[in-house]
Amino acid sequence: NMHLLLDSLLKTAVKSVWTSNSWKDKNKKFSQVIVSFSSPWLTFRTKHIHLLEKTPFIVSKKFIDDIVFKECELLKNELSKNSDSSLEIIEKNIVHTKIFGYTVDDVVDKKTTELDLFLHMSAVSRDIKEKISNIIIKHTHIPKESILMHSFPLVLFSTIRDHFGENPNFLIMNINSEITDIIFVDTHVIKSIESFPFGKNTIVRQIAKSSKVSMEIAESQLSMYMSRKTEDSVSEMTEKILVDLEREWAIYFEDTLLAISPEMILPKKIFIVSNNDTSSLFVTFLSLSKTDATLSFRKNLDVVQISDL
Repeated sequence: NMHLLLDSLLKTAVKSVWTSNSWKDKNKKFSQVIVSFSSPWLTFRTKHIHLLEKTPFIVSKKFIDDIVFKECELLKNELSKNSDSSLEIIEKNIVHTKIFGYTVDDVVDKKTTELDLFLHMSAVSRDIKEKISNIIIKHTHIPKESILMHSFPLVLFSTIRDHFGENPNFLIMNINSEITDIIFVDTHVIKSIESFPFGKNTIVRQIAKSSKVSMEIAESQLSMYMSRKTEDSVSEMTEKILVDLEREWAIYFEDTLLAISPEMILPKKIFIVSNNDTSSLFVTFLSLSKTDATLSFRKNLDVVQISDL
């Protein structure tokens, strides 16, 4: 279904662009296509490589490339042992570097005895990668090597770090239709990612079930509720559904934060990335006082809604 939808959307998008006045009588050619995978489509790893030598050494590009290659081979072997041999590494990026414990943006050609590299790697199903690539090539006619594939957590982290980089420690809550990812960033590095099965469609499905209406009508009902345009009776029923859903969400949220940090030592800053019509709802969920393990964390939260900026 996802492949069919992607095929249809690309066909429509390309046709719409090429037939617009902006491209009339111009050379119509794509140079690159960037694909970003979200949960649950990918496997994610962050590796901290710490090197300490008695004799100073020069950090060359080849030196770094060799380290990255070795780590990718280790990940491939790990995936193979876990019977996930169908997974293929699509991303291997050094996201942060330090010399003598201090952040240095470009370590190439630097001389040191101590080096820290933070490597991000992600892998996706080889079959899914091939199918997506074939659909893109079908509609854009670009060579396969011009299709760049990344993980959405890294894209999201990089964007927030570059625009809100004054704080090196923060959480990102990425809420999509079915899944919520919580990304823990510690000292400018993704330390861990945990997910739980709760998204916008979780709410829409429950409204559809309780109101005995279609998903389309339930989604419209939720949208109208968020904009305060529903009748009192419908509003009261929706509020009751949301109260029950918040209890379910709170359990998932607590368990996920404990998985990220059992001691609940977490940053105060949290960025919420969600659809515009539901982001405020999850901010409300966050602001509710709880007597669970998240109590202290919730009291000190500094929430930023990315969808509203």
